[in-house]
Order: sequence, then C-alpha cells, then structure tokens
Amino acid sequence: MMDEGALGKEYADGDVICRQGEPGDRMYVIQSGRATVLREEGGSEVVIGELSVGEIFGEMAIVERRPRSATVRANGVARVLTLDKRAFLRQVHADPSLAYRILQGMSHRIRTLSEELSRLKAHRPDEPEDRRTAPWIEPPMPAPEPLRFRHGAPQGARAGDVAPSETRPPR
Repeated sequence: MMDEGALGKEYADGDVICRQGEPGDRMYVIQSGRATVLREEGGSEVVIGELSVGEIFGEMAIVERRPRSATVRANGVARVLTLDKRAFLRQVHADPSLAYRILQGMSHRIRTLSEELSRLKAHRPDEPEDRRTAPWIEPPMPAPEPLRFRHGAPQGARAGDVAPSETRPPR
C-alpha cells in the first residue's frame, strides 16, 4: 500500500518499490526508512544489499534502457523520492555535483561487486574458466560514444585526458 506524500511516496513494510525484469525509466532516493535489494534466481530471492536514508538506486535505468536488474522492497515503512530522466537532468543542471556523487556511488558498487565476484571465483578453482562467470551478469553494452566539448577541454584537463562529448538534457 502506497501513501502519496508531499515529497516522495511512502511504502509499507514489504511493499515492492521496483521489480527485477520490469522496464525502468526512473531512479529513486531513500528519504526515510530502509529498503532491501533482492535478486531473484532460480525461483528464490537472494538479498544482495540494504539501502538507507540518502542512498540512491535504480539510477542505471536513467542511463541504460534495460529491465531492472533487481527488486527493491521496503524494509519497514520507507519514504522514497522518484526521479524520471527529465527531472534527474534538471537536478544535474541545477547542481552538477549531483552527477559526481552518483558516479561515486556507482563506482563504489562496481568495486564491491568486483571484489565479491573475485572472492566467489577464488572459492571455485576447480571450475573451468568459462564457467566461472556469474550467470546473472549480462553481456556488456556497447561502449558509449566518446564525449566532446564544444569549446575545447574543460579547465584543469591535461594533455592525454579523454575529452568527453557534449551532452544536453532533453528540453
């Protein structure tokens, strides 16, 4: 059961905020309470993380137009703010450090997952190399087009830095 609030939505204990496999077009921010991140594998749910106040999830849906990679369920009462791509880009335009903070969070998750995958592979040395890849890891998407700046490299860029291409929020 959801209660529409002035800011965000309130989810009761056990309510699904987003479901693995569903199309994603928005991201979420935990404003109060907690949520559990679950991966459904072979008919059972595996807890892969816990989220608390201030944490962001679902941001991959803003970047990749792919189905949700996990289910997120309220753990107790939780208030969650939802941002679609347009609202997200407006926020980034108003506060560019938001994009950096999200990248930091994504980088932390990637590093944590890489370490966990490495530990899992190390515990199964008897498996052939081609069988050690986790079955839920999808093939990588094609690399994005290199970013370019309209007026040259930004201040502080050094020779040899990759110049990202200009991107504009949709109007």
